Formats: sequence, structure tokens, C-alpha cells
Amino acid sequence: MPKKVIAYHVKDGPVEMYSINVREAVTTHPDEWSMRPFTKAQATAPVTRMFIVGGTLPAIPTSAYPIDR
Repeated sequence: MPKKVIAYHVKDGPVEMYSINVREAVTTHPDEWSMRPFTKAQATAPVTRMFIVGGTLPAIPTSAYPIDR
């Protein structure tokens, strides 16, 4: 039987989930999920990464792509 554990979401706080799902969330979305509560500084910090399948890219501000019309 899968074991349930507590994971911490940056906005929603503690959530009870199956351990396999917690491991997946924490490893693939570390800015969003943690095994420990987020500090206030971490919770209010801007997102610094965008996640894609197979890795991460740095976040690029939309002002970096001006649209000429």
C-alpha cells in the first residue's frame, strides 16, 4: 500500500499526497513544491525558471520580445 506524506506547496501550504507523487513534484517543480514549509521570502519570490519536458529554461521577460506592427 502506498504511503501518504505531507508535501508543501508554495501557495497552498501543506498537502497530503502519496510519497511517489511527492517525490515527482519536488524533483520536477522545486520552486512550487517542497518537503519543508517555504519561508515567506521563498513564497513571495518571483519564479525564476520555466519548466519544460526534460529540463528547465531561464525565465525570459516578455519585454525581451518586442512586437513590430
